[in-house]
Amino acid sequence: MKHLVLAAALLVGGCVTYASVASPISPVRTNQVRESNYTIGVERNVVVGDPIVRVRDYSEVVTETTLMEANESFELSGGIVHINFQRGERLPIFGQRVEDGVTYTVARKGEFGIHIAPDGTIGPRVINGLGRAHTPAEVVMVYRFSPSSSSARFNRVADRNVQRTAAGQNFEIVFNGIDGQAMRFQYREYTANDLARPAFFQELSYPLATRTIRFREIVINVASIDAQEVRYTVVADGRTSP
Repeated sequence: MKHLVLAAALLVGGCVTYASVASPISPVRTNQVRESNYTIGVERNVVVGDPIVRVRDYSEVVTETTLMEANESFELSGGIVHINFQRGERLPIFGQRVEDGVTYTVARKGEFGIHIAPDGTIGPRVINGLGRAHTPAEVVMVYRFSPSSSSARFNRVADRNVQRTAAGQNFEIVFNGIDGQAMRFQYREYTANDLARPAFFQELSYPLATRTIRFREIVINVASIDAQEVRYTVVADGRTSP
């Protein structure tokens, strides 16, 4: 029924105008992230629950997309067609279109292309047929549209998407205090896409009198340790030179 109503709306006036819309391009950048919480040969101290060693080595692809967000709830009406928007509703940008000398941003809501002026106000034209497979081209509806509220606007907001790929090691060794005559640590290994939740962990324990800790390529000299704090120096890690 919806498509029949829209088809009738397009036929009013005896002709249709095909829309020419320039598609937007989302900026993409790639970052190489390589960081650690220590410096070889420099003494530092941490308390229970903090990492004595943290290493992050990954690449990330950042895509930044601009969306159009409604500042209030309103209805956009033209002839027999009514389109409702909710406050905070976000629309993807379909492209740009020039109408009567004004360059509008065309934001997509379902099959509709909403015209948004540079100041955020809503233009009088609406495109129909966006993404509809059986429609040969998007067309500009013959009705002139207006919002139910004169203060209705669409504001530009940024949407940021980050995809990470491991480029090396992503792990940490956390100080867990003293248990009897042993100092305790936990090794946590992470994937590049989830640096908050360990994909693998291992409990580590060393005699309390030990002054040099070795785990894989990590070598740590322990200057002092008690139940609350450890003072230490990372002297080798297999990644950097002192």
